Amino acid sequence: MKIKVYRSRISKKRCEKFAFPRYIRSKDDRTGDVESPQTVTKLKLERVPAVYTEDAAVGFYAIKNFKEIVSRMQSDRDTFGRCLNKLVGTFSDIVLSEDGVVGKFSGVGALFAFKAGSKPKESVEKALITALRMRYVLNKLNREWDFYFKDAWQVGFGVDFGNIAFQEHHEKREGYVAITGKPGKIARGIGQSAGSSQILVTESLYVQFPFLEKAFELKAQRHVPVKGEDFLSKIREVVGMVGPQAKDIYTEYV
Repeated sequence: MKIKVYRSRISKKRCEKFAFPRYIRSKDDRTGDVESPQTVTKLKLERVPAVYTEDAAVGFYAIKNFKEIVSRMQSDRDTFGRCLNKLVGTFSDIVLSEDGVVGKFSGVGALFAFKAGSKPKESVEKALITALRMRYVLNKLNREWDFYFKDAWQVGFGVDFGNIAFQEHHEKREGYVAITGKPGKIARGIGQSAGSSQILVTESLYVQFPFLEKAFELKAQRHVPVKGEDFLSKIREVVGMVGPQAKDIYTEYV
C-alpha cells in the first residue's frame, strides 16, 4: 500500500538561498579510509532548512479512529490508501486556498497555520473557517464511503494562536514546511482530545479576539487534557459560524 503525503511546495531557487559551504573529506574507494586533507579536501554545498518565526493562528486535525480503520482495512489496503489520500489532499487544498501553510501528515493528523502579519484577526478567522470546511467535507466523504467502512472517519480539531517557528525543508524535488512551537503543541493536544467533529479553541485565543463572540457560535468554557503535554487547558468549542457566510460555507461543501 502506497500512501501519498501531501506537502507544501517551496521553490528550488528559494531553497538555494540557504545553501552554505562545508569542507568535507572523501573516503578512499578501495580501503574506506579517510585520505589526507592535503590531497582530497573538497568544497561542498550543504542545504540547511530556512527557519523563521512569526505570529500565526495554528490548527491541528486529528483522525480519532485512525488505528481502528487501518486494522479493519488490512484486507483492502488499496481502498484505504485512496480514501486517506483523498481526505488529506482535500484538507490540504482547503488550507492552501486560504493562503495557509500545511505541515507534514503524521499518521494521526497534521498541523496547518495562517500567518498573522498585520492582520491577526483575519488569520484566526481563516483558521476557524478552515476547520468548519474540513468538518463539512468529512461528513460528505463519510456518506460517499459508507459502502467501504463500517464506521465513519472521526476527526477532531484544535486551534490556538501565538508565535510559531516555520522550517522550510527540501527533499529531492519537493519541499515541506515543519510547524513547531508551543501553540502548535497545544493545538495538537486539544485536537487529539476533541471528540469527533468538535472544534476546540484555547481560552487565551478567545480572550485575545473578542470578535469570536459575535462571529461564531460558541459553547461555554471548560477544561480538557492536552495530550502529550500533561496539563489541562481552558477551551471553548466552536459549534458553527454566525451570519450569511455560514450559509455559503455549508452550501459549498454539503
